[in-house]
Amino acid sequence: MALTDNAPSTATRWLAEHHIAILLIAILALFPFSMSHQLPQLILAIIGLAIIFRKQAEAWKQPEVRLFLVVYGLIFVPLVISMFSAADMDKAISTSARYLAFLFIGLAVLLASPGRRLSPALLWAVVIIPSIWVFDGLVQHFAGTNLLGYPTVNNQVTGLFYPKRGMGIFLAHLAPLYLEALRRLSPGRPWLWLLVIPYVTVVLLGGSRSSWMTLLLTLLAYSAYLAVIYRVSWKRVMGLGAAIILAGILTASFSTGLQERLERTAGVLSLDFEQWDYATSNRMTVWSAAIRVLQDHWLTGVGARGFTPVAMDSNYMDYKYSHVHLFILEVPVATGVLGLAAYLAVLAILIAWFIGQKGRRRVLFAPWLAIMLALFPLNVHWHFYGTSFTSLFWFIFLVGMIISRETSPQPEHQETARTQP
Repeated sequence: MALTDNAPSTATRWLAEHHIAILLIAILALFPFSMSHQLPQLILAIIGLAIIFRKQAEAWKQPEVRLFLVVYGLIFVPLVISMFSAADMDKAISTSARYLAFLFIGLAVLLASPGRRLSPALLWAVVIIPSIWVFDGLVQHFAGTNLLGYPTVNNQVTGLFYPKRGMGIFLAHLAPLYLEALRRLSPGRPWLWLLVIPYVTVVLLGGSRSSWMTLLLTLLAYSAYLAVIYRVSWKRVMGLGAAIILAGILTASFSTGLQERLERTAGVLSLDFEQWDYATSNRMTVWSAAIRVLQDHWLTGVGARGFTPVAMDSNYMDYKYSHVHLFILEVPVATGVLGLAAYLAVLAILIAWFIGQKGRRRVLFAPWLAIMLALFPLNVHWHFYGTSFTSLFWFIFLVGMIISRETSPQPEHQETARTQP
């Protein structure tokens, strides 16, 4: 009888302790399935909306919350200002309204989490969920269809993300967190590092050159991090690197789609505009149009989703492109020089924040790297204000803030917790 009486309270306590981690895991797991990840986001936003009325004073006392609010504000405020000069008012308003939800999502994650350590369940999820995507992608490549019967698209592996070709870029941006989770979980389980080889292989098979660049930067930076900070033997690092390179060579040898992408990319070595344009999938045409739009609307931009109608109406492009495909151009086109200044301020603040974490940089490097690569000015894949990118970026950012909180000084009203790098 006592067990029955205690069961509800035990379940309630467990849910109260893990509900934020469960919702974050749900967001990660649902990324491949269109907009379904917005459901757990909506629940988090409701939690954040409710909690802000009870914890207003506490919010600004936490350094991670302060950093989140500053970064969020520098991105959101120019977006709102740009609505007054928006070319497509309906889309500008809907984009700003959707972006507002991330304020409450962030507050929910940072204020409603009872603990100060990354949930073991979330840590494992960062490894297991992408690994499932990788396995499904390999099945699709070798069998012709994935576990759900989806085929490849233009010889590119799509896996559970079908028909969109976004798996490679999602995996590339999650790579720093994936590698950090492997590092934390690998003591006693060194075989976990072998998961990196199929992970890299599927990113290559995904065919996105932006994902290749992001993953390459991640592997180089994280390898140096392991060797220098954690004193991991260079022989081990080089051994894993050699295995990854071998996997890449074998993948290129047996993948027609990858060979085609590599041959097309070789056009960037030409000094001819048309060759460059072809090699970059007509990016040169888009960037030229973006520069002309920016010259016409330099102060506050044309608003979110305003580039295409303005460029087409002005005859700057002959074909519709959904966005600019380059952050350093897309941000000022949408929000003007005000938005560009705020965007550059975000990058500077994040760099300064990391440099200032003297005794904690070894723990914060991986999430900081993931955040910086997501905001990389030369990012050519994402739409900066699009649903997929904003959802992925704020997921990475908030997980990074949870990791940061592990080693930050405890507020006086909270119980001191043990931390582990």
